Amino acid sequence: MLEQLIQGTSQPPTTLADLAHAYGQNAASDPQASLADLVERAQLARRLARLQGVRLAQDGMSQVSRLEAQATAPIVRMEAVGLAFDRTTWSARIRREQTGQVSRLASLQPATDAKTHTSNLGSANEEALLTHLQRLHPEVSSLAEEHLARLPSRTQLIAKSYLDSLRRLRAHGEAFLDHVDSDGRIRATFSQIGASTGRMACTAPNLQGIPRGRDYRASFCPKPGRILVLGDYSACELRILAEMSKDQSLIGAFAEGRDVH
Repeated sequence: MLEQLIQGTSQPPTTLADLAHAYGQNAASDPQASLADLVERAQLARRLARLQGVRLAQDGMSQVSRLEAQATAPIVRMEAVGLAFDRTTWSARIRREQTGQVSRLASLQPATDAKTHTSNLGSANEEALLTHLQRLHPEVSSLAEEHLARLPSRTQLIAKSYLDSLRRLRAHGEAFLDHVDSDGRIRATFSQIGASTGRMACTAPNLQGIPRGRDYRASFCPKPGRILVLGDYSACELRILAEMSKDQSLIGAFAEGRDVH
């Protein structure tokens, strides 16, 4: 069997879909794989790549595939090395956010209730906000946009700010620290064409979705003696579109430095 696999003489799946399914089934098998299993996986991967190459050529995507292949090695290294992360800075931001939530709730309390309800100020959730709003405005029955719109402007701003704070802490709060490895680095998973637009996607955690602002990004830090460098192509996709379409108006706009957006 091993000799047949190495020579590729066993009966392989013939379509791209069937081969992808066979490869997935094989790769998900017993992790204590034998040499024969490993060889079979390699053969399946090779056949899969061959059929993919045919399909890419048919779709005129061979050059795109080659460009993506060149990016694979640095992306793999980026995943393996990870990004240094400062837990202390992140936790300090969370505490500031929580303190702000308490202040927002306190500002919604009637003066006569200032002492009576201070024990509830630490409950950071929608129910706590609704409770405090109802002390001022008993007619409020929910936090839906149409209900908040009936409140005085100042109260609306406080309520919306509080809800925004809740969302920030749920997305980038204490749970985010679970992604930090024992060496103090975060190793996310990057998918080269994970988005429907063809852009890269990032998960566990989504490092591409970290909010702007120093409060968040100060937690991502280089090693001593090194710096982080930010680079970004200006209107990259539209420039590629201009080049491929040969649209003279679009090309002229870029040549003149105009903002095509």
